[in-house]
Amino acid sequence: MRQFILFLKLVPAHCIYLFLAFSNVSTAQTSVGNSFKDTLALPAMRIGGVLKLERQPILAVTVVKRRIIGVGLRGLIVLSDDGGTTWRQAQVPVQSDLTALSFPTQTHGWAVGHDGVILATTDMGETWTKQYDGKMAATALPAYYQKLVDAGDAGMQRYLDQTRLNAKVPASLPYLGVHFKNEQVGYVVGSFGSILMTQDGGKTWEPLLHQIDNEQFFNLNDIQPIDSTLYIVGERGIIWKLDPTKQHFGSLSTGYRGSFFSIAGHGDTLLAVGLGGTAFRSIDAGATWHQVQLGTSMNLTSISTTADGQRPLIVSQDGEVFIGDADWKTLHALPIKQPMVFASNIVAYASEQLILVGYSGIKVEQLLPSSSAGKE
Repeated sequence: MRQFILFLKLVPAHCIYLFLAFSNVSTAQTSVGNSFKDTLALPAMRIGGVLKLERQPILAVTVVKRRIIGVGLRGLIVLSDDGGTTWRQAQVPVQSDLTALSFPTQTHGWAVGHDGVILATTDMGETWTKQYDGKMAATALPAYYQKLVDAGDAGMQRYLDQTRLNAKVPASLPYLGVHFKNEQVGYVVGSFGSILMTQDGGKTWEPLLHQIDNEQFFNLNDIQPIDSTLYIVGERGIIWKLDPTKQHFGSLSTGYRGSFFSIAGHGDTLLAVGLGGTAFRSIDAGATWHQVQLGTSMNLTSISTTADGQRPLIVSQDGEVFIGDADWKTLHALPIKQPMVFASNIVAYASEQLILVGYSGIKVEQLLPSSSAGKE
């Protein structure tokens, strides 16, 4: 039942791969003789022949020193060093669906996903090791809060109860966002208010449920740094902002009641996007918010910036792409030859190129010079 509730609670932008993920779990657990196969214990299956991504759903992508790195279903991680012309598959120790990436340096990176999995690489994505998973969390997180309760901190009881509840189905709870500040300090966020932090490069993780204003344990859909400040977006139109002196994520009220899926910004200007074409803008680091109209009713699944970091790029689940002006207020649609249905992520590859990922794999789009220059 909790798996079904999770399916309903997670953002619609993730529904397509949640459905596929649950299908994959059923497939992975059924074989000749109905013997159970643990996706956390099996390396990602190798795709034979020339690697084609048109039928390989990719859920997140990043660019590291001109190398394109994408992650997707069944532990698939793919790499390209020639602008997406050819691809090769990385060595991955799990078959869990992967949802997000973070590379604080050119060599060190992390990927997270379903089954509570956290993977790390030290060779620019060629090979990956598992640092953490839902089974480990099912033991470690309740133990963390039990210790605090036993020490007399009664306020930690609610967090103990929540981690125990999550531990009943540990392999079904995905992480949806990851950010590493450097090779040592990193955060992951996900379903039912899941949030962890490491200060030793992923060797150990500790929960931060008590360090965020999220009393109802709403889903945390994305975590992003904007200049020197860290932001989280999630359900009920809530945005959280890290106070680095207190190591506490305080909530910001936007006046919106739906889900935000992604956030980006420049200086004190922020733009959060979500359900039904919703976009909210702040020019005072989140103190006040106002809605921005994009002229679409499709869910906005991802927002990033142009290669110079000055203007927003937004993609919808229908493959629409929008670019903004320098004040992050006026946005217009870009001409895309073949929009990708169920697009989930967008990043700038160069001043004239964008990378789109989603249900149909990875596409590198060439922009018109006038579009990249921000002319309307």
